[in-house]
Amino acid sequence: MSAVFPTSTVTRHGGNGDHHDGADGDSHGHHGDVGFLKKYVFSVDHKVIGIQFLFLGLMFMVVGGLLAMLIRWQLAWPDAETQWRDHPVPILSRTLWSKVAPTERLGAIASVDAANKTVTVENIDTYDVRPGDAVTVKASGGQTVQGEVREVEHHHALIDVGGAAPAGTALKAGDTVLGKRQPGSMPPDFYTMIFSMHGTIMIFFVIIPLLVGTFGNYLIPLKIGAPDMAFPFLNGMAFWSALPAGAVIVASFFMPSGAAQAGWTVYPPLSSIIANGEMGKPWDESAWLAYQRPRTPVERIGSFLRIGGPIVELGDAKFAVNSLTAPLPVGTSPTLAEKAANAARAAVTDYAKHNHVDLKNVNVQVKTEGEGKSLLS
Repeated sequence: MSAVFPTSTVTRHGGNGDHHDGADGDSHGHHGDVGFLKKYVFSVDHKVIGIQFLFLGLMFMVVGGLLAMLIRWQLAWPDAETQWRDHPVPILSRTLWSKVAPTERLGAIASVDAANKTVTVENIDTYDVRPGDAVTVKASGGQTVQGEVREVEHHHALIDVGGAAPAGTALKAGDTVLGKRQPGSMPPDFYTMIFSMHGTIMIFFVIIPLLVGTFGNYLIPLKIGAPDMAFPFLNGMAFWSALPAGAVIVASFFMPSGAAQAGWTVYPPLSSIIANGEMGKPWDESAWLAYQRPRTPVERIGSFLRIGGPIVELGDAKFAVNSLTAPLPVGTSPTLAEKAANAARAAVTDYAKHNHVDLKNVNVQVKTEGEGKSLLS
C-alpha cells in the first residue's frame, strides 16, 4: 500500500526547493497584497527599518555637519570685527546678525512723495535694509534728515521722513541715503547654542541611529539566522518615535530664546540658567560663574549633617561644656527641626556602629532661643 501526501506537504519539503506551489504559493500571494505604505513607510521588516534609520542618520549628519562648520568658523576668526569685515558667515551674518551702519551708503532717492512725506530708494538688495531701520538722508543743500524705513519690497525701500526735516530743507531725487546694513559676527550665546546642539544631534541622531538603528537592525537578524527582530512592531515604532524627536530638536532653533545653550552634556550650572529669566534675551556668558541657586531649609540642614562621618562641620558648630551646638536656619518649622534631630540621632547611632564606640550618653535635642533653633548633642 502506498501513502498519499497532500500537495502542500510534498511541495514544502521537496528536494527541488520549489516553493511557489501549494501553501507557499498562497503565502507569497498574501505578501504581495501589502501596500506601498505598509511595506516601505510603516514597515515592520528589519531591513526596511534599518534603511529608514540610515537615511535619518545621514539627514541629521548634514545638520550636525553644518553646525560643526559654524563652530570651526568661529574658532578660526574669533575676533568680531575681523569676522564680519573679512570673513562673514554665509547667509547667517546678513539674515540674523546684520547691523545698521549709519555712515554706509544705502542708495539715492528715486522719488519724493511730499504729500505723505516719504521718499523711495530703488535697487535695494534683500538684506540691505529692514522695516524699522533708522536712516539718514543728506539733502543737496547740506542738511541731514532722519528717517525710518516703512516697508521694503520688490527692491524698493519706502522711507518715512515726516516731521524730521528741518525748516527750509527740500529733498529731491538723487539725494544720498545712509544707513545700509552690514554683516554681523556670531554672538557668544549663538556659539554656545550651536556647540550644544551639535553634540546632541551627532550623538543621539547620527551615531545611535546609524550604529544601532541601521547596522543593528539590518545585520543582527542575518547574523543569528533569525527571520526578524523579536518585536517587529516595536522595532518600527522606534523609528517613528525618533523622527518626531528629531523634528522637535530642529524646531527648537526657531524658539524665541533659541535652542539649548547648556553644552551638549546639559549639566548644571549652565543647564540651570534660562536666558536670564527673560524670553528672547540671551544670558551673559560669564553669569553662570556667579550664579547660586538659593538653598532650601532642608538643604541648609543637610549641609552640616553627615551620616557615617562627622555630624556637623566645625565651621557651623561650636563646642560648649562638652556639647556640640549646630544652629538651624532661621524660620525652620518645628516639624522640620524634629526631623533634623532624628537625622542627627541616626548619625550618632551610625557613627557608634561603624567605629565600635559607646555613645549612649550622647543625647540630641532641639533648643529654641528666640526665633532661632539649634541642635544640641
